[in-house]
Formats: sequence, structure tokens, C-alpha cells
Amino acid sequence: MKLNRKFQSIKRDHPFLTATRCGRLLLSSVAVVTFCTVTSSQAQSLFWDGTDTNANNANGGNGTWDLATTNWDTLASGGGNSLWTNSGTASIANFGGTAGSVTLNTNVNALRLVFTTPGYTVSGSGTLTLASGTAGTLVGISTSSLTSGITTISNNISIAGPVNAVQEWSLGAGTTLNASGTLSMADSIGLFTTGPGTLNLSGGTALAPTIQRIGDFSVGSTGTANISGFYNSAGRILSAGTLNLSGTFALAGERATVGTANGTINLTGSLTAAANAGTFIADASNRSGAALFIGNGNTNTATVNINGGSFVTASPAAILVGGGNGTTGAAGTAGNGHGNGTLNIASGLFSTAATVFQLGSSNGTAGSGTVNLNGGVLAITNSITKGSNGSSTGTFNFNGGTLRALANTATLSGLTAANVQTGGANIDTNGFSIAIGQVLAAGSPSGGLTKTNTGTLTLTGANTYTGGTTISQGTARINNTVGSGTGTGAVSVSSGAILGGSGTITGATTLTTATLAPGSADATAGTTNFGAGLAFNSNSIFEWDMQQAATTDPGPAATNAGVYDKVVLTGAAGSLTGSAATFKIVLGSDKSFTDAFWDTNKTWNDIFTGSGIGTSLASVFSAFNADGSNLVGGVVPNQGTFTLSGSSTLNWTAVPEPTSALAGVLLAAGLLRRRRGI
Repeated sequence: MKLNRKFQSIKRDHPFLTATRCGRLLLSSVAVVTFCTVTSSQAQSLFWDGTDTNANNANGGNGTWDLATTNWDTLASGGGNSLWTNSGTASIANFGGTAGSVTLNTNVNALRLVFTTPGYTVSGSGTLTLASGTAGTLVGISTSSLTSGITTISNNISIAGPVNAVQEWSLGAGTTLNASGTLSMADSIGLFTTGPGTLNLSGGTALAPTIQRIGDFSVGSTGTANISGFYNSAGRILSAGTLNLSGTFALAGERATVGTANGTINLTGSLTAAANAGTFIADASNRSGAALFIGNGNTNTATVNINGGSFVTASPAAILVGGGNGTTGAAGTAGNGHGNGTLNIASGLFSTAATVFQLGSSNGTAGSGTVNLNGGVLAITNSITKGSNGSSTGTFNFNGGTLRALANTATLSGLTAANVQTGGANIDTNGFSIAIGQVLAAGSPSGGLTKTNTGTLTLTGANTYTGGTTISQGTARINNTVGSGTGTGAVSVSSGAILGGSGTITGATTLTTATLAPGSADATAGTTNFGAGLAFNSNSIFEWDMQQAATTDPGPAATNAGVYDKVVLTGAAGSLTGSAATFKIVLGSDKSFTDAFWDTNKTWNDIFTGSGIGTSLASVFSAFNADGSNLVGGVVPNQGTFTLSGSSTLNWTAVPEPTSALAGVLLAAGLLRRRRGI
């Protein structure tokens, strides 16, 4: 009985102990010892007592956490003193009483840290290793009983456990947990936050990039996590709440996920997903490959905000906004899921070599996807399209950001709408030749379009934006067949830039030391139509491409259509204006001024036509150029002379051949050179 009472006393001070078997040991005929074997049935709870090593209440406060000081109590009140030990089952560390500074310069193992008083700080050179559960989730750090205050842990934290173990950090409303040390997680260990509190994670991670899959980090639906520092992850980053990423993230493993339901991601740092390794997912289930999924499944709504950082993926990859479900939507494939996803780019860089960039879902239930390019740069390799589900919606809004081409295949096509809002559409061709057939509609209010950098932009849609078009650099070809390829506003072509195409421009067009070169492509003759004024400012160039030797062009219905370039002005009379411009003649690659065609006089009366003609061509074009050489006075040496007359006529006057008798005399004297080498 006395021994049983003794065991009950031990169990009171150490509630993690239970008796499993009792017996008697016969020492002699009169000496008998009764014993009980005790085992651990649950983790031991120890209570921080600061510098107090006496057996009394756990008062908290300042102190040193090590393996040699008995400054832990077995109960919050009235318990015995205890050492902290790393052997056996990990213990639960409870921090209550008076908040203080806890110095941890020793490596310790703990099952859980529970803070019931706000304001504690744990710091030092030791590593805090937290265990994870094998079945279900174990809480690793908890401030759930608090309603305010800041808890700080600056030590390195290592989360250990078997494969697929999961650890929870539970954060109370109004509380903040600052973790500024390095966070390390073993292979396939998961970490997630619950509760409405805030986690600030700033020390980075030391996760081996060679491990194919590191476990997940996730933010609960009511919580907020702010992550800075450097993170090298092969796992998933999930947010059902608000996740602010301001650090540097390198995704090099199988996947990484952001968002599970109705989450918001704010990226101001740098995130890079390697080819075939790493998935950046918002509001999605399991994926593989380098990809970004936003707003997937169960009609959830998810948002990713790029606010000054950079997001980069290699190919193959998939960007699915409002689509992608289950095992579908893997890298390089379209998504079948549904949801409501939004990608907001305010500043910074979003760059992807994704083979699929889809807004809305392809099959199943309809989803909606929206991209708001409000600032920064969106750099793409392939087309941004809508999912094939007829009820899905895919919307792209230009509002001040830049769409940059990373290949000739970069474009917008098949979207529900592509709107040019007040901030305008900035398109950087980046040295490539891209074509956009998607109608660029007027936003409310509408802005304009600016084309920058070298390369060619071809517009083929009946665009309706109203803010005007500026061709700052490179070439713009307007090849629409209906409506206006440049919306309804004015068109400005800057110094050194080229405007061409075989479509229609309704706004007044001004070339400033720039070039007008009709035709749908290089070395192709065609007709450009203007619905308002066309002004050639000083030193601008009209490049007249003559692909066939003829003085008339039968028009587009004839077999030899595209004989030479033409301009049609349908505005008011006198819409063609300018001065000191150059009329540049470009012959086809198989043509030469020594051809027999040029031996006789020629006249072209339809190079400039339409109701807008009325100005003298000679007053607009004061110089001629042929194949890159200036023609003084319009003269092609030994061949003939170009002149302009009236409002629409180009004349060619050939140098006459000498009479037979005179030719014989001149040839005998060696004074005649034949034009055609015959």
C-alpha cells in the first residue's frame, strides 16, 4: 500500500508516467520488496521557471535553457524541479508567468513550445528541434491561448520526424510569432499555421535541393504569414489565408504550392521554379512540374499579387488561372478544374516559359481567370489563351504594365476580353516578331498602346481602344481586315521606327523621322489604308516596294496582286501633309534598274489614292532614294530620272538610247557604255 501510494505521488508530479506491472522480490525469508514498472504514456509537460531552481511555482522570467539546470517545474503550481533532457520522449515546454528572455545556447529537443504569456524572447546559438507526429498533426508552437503580444524565437529551428509527418503552429488572434532563425525541415515534413495570428518567418531555410519532395508549408484560412530571407525548397508553399513573400525562393524539387482555398499571395521577393522542378500553386491540389495554379477547384477564389519581386519559371510549365484540377493541369498541359483566380502584377517581373498560360478551365465546370497588368513586366514565351470550356471566362486587362515577348510565339488569343484600360498597353517585342489577333478593346476609361524595343508587332484584330498608338521602336504592322488595327485614336511613329501593314488605320497618323512601309511583311508589296490625316514630318521616309515590273496594280483579286505598294487616304481632301520627306524606291530582290523595263518612260497614278489626296506630292517629298542610295534630283545614273507631279503621280523618264550611227561612232571612240551590258 505504501509503495502504491508512493507511485501515485510520482504520477502526480510526473503525469506522463503510468504503472504497467507490479510484483514482489523475495530477498530473504523476512525481506520482501514490492515494485512497479513505470512507462511513458504521453509527453511530459515542463514549466519554465527562469532562474528559480527551487521546487515551487513556475514563475517564468529570464533564464538559461540548457540540460544542466533544474529551472523547469513539473507543474505550473506546486510541482517539483526538473532538468530538461533530450533523451526519451520529447517534452512540452510551457512558458507562462512573467515574460522574459530565454537564452538557448544548447541544442535541445522539444515536442512543443506553448506560450501562455505574451512577450517571451528565445535566442542564442543552440538549435531547437521540434518533433512531428507520425499519425495526424502535432502542435509544435502554440500561442493559441493569447489574444495579443509578440513572441520571438531567433534560434535556428529544425523540424524532425518520419516521412509525411506534419507539424502545426497555432497562433492566437492578435498575436505575432517572429521566427528569425534558419528553418530546416527533414524530407517530406509538413508545417502549417492555424488560427488568425501572424507569423513572420525571416531566417530562410536550409532545405537540400536534391531531395525530390520536401514537405509543405501552409497558412491557415484566417492567418497571415510574412516570409522573407532565402528559401530553397522542393516542397509546397500553401496559403488559404494571406501569405506575403518578400524573400528569395528557389523551387528545385517536385513541387511547391501556394494556396489551398480562397488564399491571397503577395510576392515582393524573388521566386524561381526550375524546369520540371517546382510548382508555385495558389488554391490547388497536388501537382507536378514547374507551374503556377491560381483559383482551382470548388469555386474557390484565390489571388496572387506581384508587388515588386520576381516570379520566374522555366519550360515546360503551366500557368493556370481559374483552371487545373486533380492530376490534370500538370506541367505543359491545360487544366480541367474550376475556380476564380486573379493574377495582379503591380510592379516587378513575372517571367514564364510556360507552354500553357490559360485563363479559365478547359473541361468540367466553368472557371474564371483574370490577369491585371497594372505595372511591372509580364514576360511570356507562348500564347495567353482562355480554357476551352465554353462557359469559362478569361480576361486580360492592360493598365500600365508591360507585356514582353520571350519568343516569336508570344501572343494573346481566344480570350473573353483583352481590355486596354487607362494606364495603357505597353508591348515590348524584345527583338522578336509577334502577332496579336486578340481584339484589344477599350477599357472604361480606355488608354492607348505603346510598342517598344526592336522587333516587330503585328496587329490583326479590329481593335477599339481609344487612347492612341505610339510606335517608339522597331516595326509595327497593321494587318487587320475589318475595323481599325490601331483603335480610334491618333497614331505616332517615333524616330527610327517603321509603320507598315496591309490593314486600316482610322486615327490621324504622324511620322517623325520615321518610315511608312506598306505591305503585310518584309519584301511584300501591299496597301495601307488611312481614315484620317497622314503627315510625313521632316526626314521621314515613304518606302515604296516594287515587287513586279508594272505601272498598274490590278488589285487584290488579281493573280499578280501586290505588284507595288500603295496608300489609300479616305479622309478629307488634303489629308496628306508634310515636307522634306524622302520617297524611297525598293526593287524586288530579282529586279534591277538595268532591266529592259526601265528603258522607256513610265507613269504611276495610283500609289497615293483616295479622297484625302489633294496635296502636291512634290511638296511633301523633296528627295529620292533607291535601294539605300540617295538620288540627287531623282536621277539614277545612266538610267533615268524620277519626278513627282500633281497629288498622286510618280514619273520615270528614261535616258534615251543613241541612234545607230551615233552609237557606232561612240563605241569606236570607247565613249559609250551600254546600260544593260549587251
